[in-house]
Amino acid sequence: ALPASKNIKLLSSGLQFYLYQNLNAWPYYYLADRIETINDMKELYKAEKGVAYLWKDSEKLNFSDNKTERKSLIKLSNFDFGEIEFRSSSDNEEFLVVLDAWHPYWRAQVDDNPVEVLKTNGVFKGVFVPAGKHVIRLYFDNKSYRPGIWISLFSWVLFLGAWARLSLKYFNPSHN
Repeated sequence: ALPASKNIKLLSSGLQFYLYQNLNAWPYYYLADRIETINDMKELYKAEKGVAYLWKDSEKLNFSDNKTERKSLIKLSNFDFGEIEFRSSSDNEEFLVVLDAWHPYWRAQVDDNPVEVLKTNGVFKGVFVPAGKHVIRLYFDNKSYRPGIWISLFSWVLFLGAWARLSLKYFNPSHN
């Protein structure tokens, strides 16, 4: 067991088993309180929870410093392999941050309209979301990997076919 702390909460325990929640951990996704630009990874050492850090200059969103004035809601509606979907509602333009690895083949849509996926907080994904109610969909576009997948599958079929044929030819009792 760990000593009591304001940073962790015991969720469950059993014989030699303790499950804790890190109360200081960032959420998996959030609507940013504000946006700042960075030029170097070292600037993230003092990152603040709720802030989105972008690599390049982009338009700054004017968020209210008083969070009670912001009327925004974001809800995860679908989480599947290679696809994440959110439902949002806001009176203001927002910036959604998803603490999942950014990759150049991630794509995003807001109400079926393509939007740019920005590298956020150094290694994660972020998407601008206009004011109003929206469905935000992020998905991994694996089109560039498909030829390699088909070549691999074809190679495995050839290999297994050749192995089966050779096995029948050399290990068949009627062959001797």
